[in-house]
Amino acid sequence: MGGVMTGMPHTTEPSSIPLVLRTIRAASAPDRVSGQHLESNGLATGEGPHMVGLLRAMGFVDAAGTPTTLWHQYQETDGSARLLAEALRTAYAPLFEAFDSPEKVPPRTLGKVVRDVTGYSQRHVAQTVDSFQVLCDRADFSRRRVADPTPPAAEIRFTIRSRITGLSRLAEGLQEARTCIDHGLHRPAYVSAWNGYVALAVTFLAAEDFAAVRAIRPSWTVTSIEDLSIRTPGAELLRMLADLDLTTGDIADVLPLLLQSRNDCAYPTSFRPTAAEADDYVVDVHQAAMLLVDRASHLFPPTG
Repeated sequence: MGGVMTGMPHTTEPSSIPLVLRTIRAASAPDRVSGQHLESNGLATGEGPHMVGLLRAMGFVDAAGTPTTLWHQYQETDGSARLLAEALRTAYAPLFEAFDSPEKVPPRTLGKVVRDVTGYSQRHVAQTVDSFQVLCDRADFSRRRVADPTPPAAEIRFTIRSRITGLSRLAEGLQEARTCIDHGLHRPAYVSAWNGYVALAVTFLAAEDFAAVRAIRPSWTVTSIEDLSIRTPGAELLRMLADLDLTTGDIADVLPLLLQSRNDCAYPTSFRPTAAEADDYVVDVHQAAMLLVDRASHLFPPTG
């Protein structure tokens, strides 16, 4: 894989995180989560936008600020701490790759990994470590979240047409990314490349009248690819692919990093990739997409 510098979620006031988690649990879910909404529920003035960014990176809200399935599931009394642990495993994947139990690792040791992976300044490294540890204090790592069982291969088939369509949409995203790089638009290149991967994955999930979605999210009512896209922000999409056993091993570790890099380019951050870094990212996304296609071909053989 190419060298991809990635980010990790953090906020300027990690001590405010428990208040926000309590707000999620106690308050009715708004149509859209904004900094103003969080500040109206007790968050310090000016901290709202930073906290929305953390919630987005954790998978609680999507790019538009809409509460995701994770937000609604976290509101339930049972299992919220385990759900938070799973969200942390995705959002802070490099720490879980480096340590068996990063929630027990001293801050200084965590900070070394954060600095190496992100290139953050010392201040942002400290905020990232503090945010992670505050979140860990409210997470249950005793066992992994119990996901819906992976459906047997006989229940899902990805048609030849869905594969061709998905690969075509992937190619459009990657080509758009290459065009961005050629014009010096390196941050948009990350977004376009990741969009290509998402288009491929969503096409697979939507195949045969959303058979895969029905198998792993039986309570969902999805009628269009647009609807599915809205309901599957990055972290949720990766959870669904994992539930289908479509992402395993090294690629399961790499995808959260690719997603975080995309988020660093899609939202206001200090990350300014070079042309070479953007090119590496496009290559990494393409490799991840081909592994997804190969895995899908093995698990869910195509039909006509």
